[in-house]
Amino acid sequence: MKTSLLLLLLSLPLVATAESSLSMPVAVPLQGYEGIITQTDNTLIGGQPSAAALKAAAAAGIKAVISLRTDREHADHDTVPFDEKAVSAEAGLDFYQLPLGSDDSYTPELLATFNRLYDQYNGQVLLHCRSGRRTSYLWTAWLVRYKGMSLAEAQIHGEAINLGNSPLEGLLNADLELAYKNSNTN
Repeated sequence: MKTSLLLLLLSLPLVATAESSLSMPVAVPLQGYEGIITQTDNTLIGGQPSAAALKAAAAAGIKAVISLRTDREHADHDTVPFDEKAVSAEAGLDFYQLPLGSDDSYTPELLATFNRLYDQYNGQVLLHCRSGRRTSYLWTAWLVRYKGMSLAEAQIHGEAINLGNSPLEGLLNADLELAYKNSNTN
């Protein structure tokens, strides 16, 4: 049943935004994900999948898993009680780890590596971290850098995943919008 639902969701055409050929991420009712799981076209984006969710994703046509979790997180089997790389391989999924943790790990090189992998698998990837927060940052930056989306539109896509609010929004009781400090966006 879960696999059938995922197959159905992956086959549905979603409405594309005006600025990009990628559809807005939409939360999907799939079991076995920590936090949120969203779908945009052939891509699943969100929180940590269970072993069963990895197998269901493979059955539904996902070709690769891209984990943004760090080595330390992957070694913590109290949080994730299985070897994600091994389970992915058993399910026929290629597995990649692009660890995002410290501020210095958020680099243009990591974003370029994600872009290469995304293109290599024609978007048929499961992109995850633990809760979906880091995936939303990566996805937002990727939309701007590699898909030519405006920062404002990409922010809306990121918010649909788990971009979250800045603590400043709570302190100021106001919504904030991302903006460039200077015109150098490359």
